[in-house]
Amino acid sequence: MQFVVGSEPAAAGNLVVSEIMYHPESVVMANDDDFEFIEFTNIGAEAVDLLGLTANDGIRYIQAESLVVAPGASVVLAKNLAAFRSRYGDAIVVAGVYEGSLANSGDQIGFEGATGEAIVAIDYNDNAPWPTEAYGDGFSLELIGFTANPDPNMAAI
Repeated sequence: MQFVVGSEPAAAGNLVVSEIMYHPESVVMANDDDFEFIEFTNIGAEAVDLLGLTANDGIRYIQAESLVVAPGASVVLAKNLAAFRSRYGDAIVVAGVYEGSLANSGDQIGFEGATGEAIVAIDYNDNAPWPTEAYGDGFSLELIGFTANPDPNMAAI
């Protein structure tokens, strides 16, 4: 694997899952799961290359090409690119499309870096203390204060 010069590989200290849309609002004549997404944010001081980022739990995804994320910038993985674009527009950078779906009642999702080290593992749920508004009401789970790299499993209402 070759990373882009001037960037560092994705790791637990520089990349967080900043948002999870696991149970999108229902739309007539559409598969709600198609609007799912996972957002990553670079919390480091250097550019981060997502090459080799792998979903190892809950969904399936491998970032096979280099994609550099500037400090403070975000990118998403989408369940269905066309559905994502129809709802959220073209301005958001999409790193790729994952296989599988995020369970509406809760799930475990995990990501590893290019060398196999764990970046993040999240076990979310649709019950308190996780915000129940994220269960099909059009809201997502968002990591609060993510620049400090908090534990994403500490749910708060």
